[in-house]
Amino acid sequence: VRVMSPVDFMVKNPSAKRLGKDFVNSLELNEIEEAYYSGFNDENEFATIVNPVAGLYNVDMQGTVDGEYQLLVSYLEDGLEIDKEFTGLIKNGQLVNFTFSFDENNKSISELNPIDTVAPVIIVNSPTNNSTYSTNQNVAVSYSVSDDFSGVKKTDLYLDDSLFTGSSIDMSTLSLGVHKLRIVSFDRVDNQSAQSIQFEITKLESVFDIIFRDLEKLKAGGEIVKNPIYELLKNTLKHLEIKYNIMMIEKNPLKKYLLGRYIDLQLQIMKIELDFDLHKKWITKNATEVLKGDVQKIRTVL
Repeated sequence: VRVMSPVDFMVKNPSAKRLGKDFVNSLELNEIEEAYYSGFNDENEFATIVNPVAGLYNVDMQGTVDGEYQLLVSYLEDGLEIDKEFTGLIKNGQLVNFTFSFDENNKSISELNPIDTVAPVIIVNSPTNNSTYSTNQNVAVSYSVSDDFSGVKKTDLYLDDSLFTGSSIDMSTLSLGVHKLRIVSFDRVDNQSAQSIQFEITKLESVFDIIFRDLEKLKAGGEIVKNPIYELLKNTLKHLEIKYNIMMIEKNPLKKYLLGRYIDLQLQIMKIELDFDLHKKWITKNATEVLKGDVQKIRTVL
């Protein structure tokens, strides 16, 4: 039995006799006849058992610092050599336990089996739980999986119950509404953990959607006093929205530019008219400020 730092170890044979370091008293123990233990002061500890008893062996290890360790169990006889090894991570003071079996009749040793009852830990960074995204977004899938003992064997991702292998989610490919990303991870002894993230996709709200929404809210709240003013604003905005949508798909650079200039000019005129409406007390001061703010937001995206 050999270990590579940063660990010390204790072996127990099928008769519960011990060989290695007593972790409690920090002493060397050797209760097995014809056995040798190197001690725990060297970087590479090892123990040799001559004429081992058949059956189940336990190997207990304790971390001396944080880091990667290696456990190697070998059987040697008349030119026959069988090696079994395990590599993992350990923290200072952490205890880990392994078992393996020695079959004297078949001259064999089993795989090293970590005694691990703790599932991997999954941390999801993106997307965030209960978040809302629009259809034009591409959201990175970012997460980490760790297992302090046997190590992570595999991790699978499922988007709405279908296996997902991408590194980001294109929201335009999904339907509007609530969706679920599920991450399932197994360690090397098949302990399982899972983490689910729920998010919602909503329609991308354009700058015109915003001003139409505010216009209706102000009308319902009585802040647009004259109905003809409301109708004029609504019809003008509908006209400009049509021009804006044409501009967004226009391929000719000159036509695109001229459409943008036309929309911007009409919006500047609208701001002047809103001040006039306020002066006439056809709309409230708050309505004027809200609508002028929305108009300015449209102008910034032209």
